[in-house]
Amino acid sequence: MACSMVSNMVCGMVHGAGTAAATGMLLDVCDLHTVYPSARGDVRAVRGVSLAVAPREVLGVVGESGCGKSALMLSIMRLLPRPGRIVRGAVRLRGVDLLGLSSGEMRDVRGREIAMVFQDPMTTLNPAYRVGDQISESLQVHRMTPSGASISPPRNACVRSRLWQARRAREEERDYVIELMRRVGIPSPDHRHLEYPHQFSGGMQQRIMIAIALACKPRLLLADEPTTALDVTIQAQVLDLMEDINREMGTAIVIVTHDLALAGDFCDNIAVMYAGQVVEWGPAEAIMEDPLHPYTRGLLLSMPRLGSRQPLRAIPGEVPDLTSVSSGCAFAPRCQQRTDRCEAEEPPLQIASGRMLRCHAVQAEAHNRARFRGCVAR
Repeated sequence: MACSMVSNMVCGMVHGAGTAAATGMLLDVCDLHTVYPSARGDVRAVRGVSLAVAPREVLGVVGESGCGKSALMLSIMRLLPRPGRIVRGAVRLRGVDLLGLSSGEMRDVRGREIAMVFQDPMTTLNPAYRVGDQISESLQVHRMTPSGASISPPRNACVRSRLWQARRAREEERDYVIELMRRVGIPSPDHRHLEYPHQFSGGMQQRIMIAIALACKPRLLLADEPTTALDVTIQAQVLDLMEDINREMGTAIVIVTHDLALAGDFCDNIAVMYAGQVVEWGPAEAIMEDPLHPYTRGLLLSMPRLGSRQPLRAIPGEVPDLTSVSSGCAFAPRCQQRTDRCEAEEPPLQIASGRMLRCHAVQAEAHNRARFRGCVAR
């Protein structure tokens, strides 16, 4: 499948028909493959994923645990733990292929252009450093002032002048950190920026992670299950905060979650992943109201609903072993609509009923409906 087709369709979904050619994608992931070598063989965590994110868009990536969502985010950031590696594909940020950058060039991109909120703040925040120092660290790494300008003191400045500039820069950083903590909803930031991570609750730690990610005002924010292990009221506060960031700062967001209802409420578009692949991708409203892929339907039917006394319908079976995925559709062993073709031939990601879809049965059904409408029109 041509990746330009993916980008053009996303432009149409986000900006409306007829604007695909005129609107550039902020992030364009093309045929990405990521593996983790193991004693049993290569774990194919990401298998040919193609995605695109427009400026100011909120994209939700959903699926069961083990479907490759976090591996996809780490691949985009080039932060895969060893021995994981990207074996094929492209990740373009504003037209620049991140996979072709050197390690130093990629460090310049992280934090400044693209940032990530990790899943567990307790294991991400350094317990030995004050939270204010951790928030300001990215400014120091990128040698940026809070206004966004690069720091470049004149070489011929005297020692006194350099010391004065350094003192002034530290004061600006402190004021910026306090304002950033206030913006993400941390009370009493004038004092709390001097505290350590263990002195904050789980929800406040997640807000600190968001503040760290926003310090250099990136264009794209990747959030890997930012509401995991938080109670419902704190989840709502974190999501409201991210919605404000998207609206006020214009930051595009890719949020990873296993909660399809959350993605439906929060996101513009949803990409459903299964066994390292995107199986359905389209506008959030359309996917929530009329899911086409059998896996997406199964996820919706397994969701509890307030006031409903109907028993939950679990999806039978389990996610396949990614070291030995069959040659056909990965979901076929669990699918009630499977055919012989599903078990023998892997379905491509194609346009069907206004969204991207990877399913032989639904694609054939959409093709038959189109032929029927053509016959009626004649």
